[in-house]
Amino acid sequence: MDNWCFIDESWHETPNEHIGVLAAVVCSWSTHESLAREIYRVRRRYYDEEQARDKTRELKGKDLFSRNSFEHQKRGYSKNLTIARELLQFTRQTDIRVAATAVYCKEARPALMSPEPKKLAPPFRELCKRLIAHLPDESHSVLVSDQRLNAQDGISIAIHNYLAGLQNEQHLSRMRNLPLIAISNVCAGLQMADIVAYIVGRYAAGDNRIAPWYRLIAGMQIHATDQHERPIHGFLRLQYDSQTAEYAPRRERIKKEPGAPGKGAR
Repeated sequence: MDNWCFIDESWHETPNEHIGVLAAVVCSWSTHESLAREIYRVRRRYYDEEQARDKTRELKGKDLFSRNSFEHQKRGYSKNLTIARELLQFTRQTDIRVAATAVYCKEARPALMSPEPKKLAPPFRELCKRLIAHLPDESHSVLVSDQRLNAQDGISIAIHNYLAGLQNEQHLSRMRNLPLIAISNVCAGLQMADIVAYIVGRYAAGDNRIAPWYRLIAGMQIHATDQHERPIHGFLRLQYDSQTAEYAPRRERIKKEPGAPGKGAR
């Protein structure tokens, strides 16, 4: 049975850092069709039939979790947060699993894909490792990313070459080496990947209002083992050094300022 992996990105800033997130949603095709029907249902219920059928519009994380959404919730009711809650409660009852790589950089937006064409950068490579570890041996999965994410030909080539290189390794050859590009407003999986990416990004930036939502998607993150039988989990943080173009693991989501009391947030 084929699985489908949908990937999107999100960008955020704190006073001290830039944060980029690559997020993935993986599920069976039948689950993806159910997700599409659920997105249609909530749009029709909370907007109207015309809005639900309008393929030029979509559910986006930045809208569902906007500042106004939280302000309305304080006053008693937020339509956007109600939609988000119903959608995430639905996904938790399915086979949908998520993975995300959050990358931090002090100077500028971190390189999520690659600092040079045709070379797959660690954030995307680590995301692929997590997806592949989750997929069953008999699976032949397809990777789908948003059209903006694959704006460069070199990125698509790098993804193809990376996946093609795994075909000779039996344990890792679970994902087809033909990456596809789709438009998010007609693809439910990309809309969900956008929502996951936004939640992870806001949480990484220290927005505590998003913490309950982060816990919801954390319960759907991948837990598997790699080809060496080592545990591997869906969420990863990396620090990017723009001077050396190198990535390193990052433990804390918020860096503690020098001299600040207590431990940094985890």
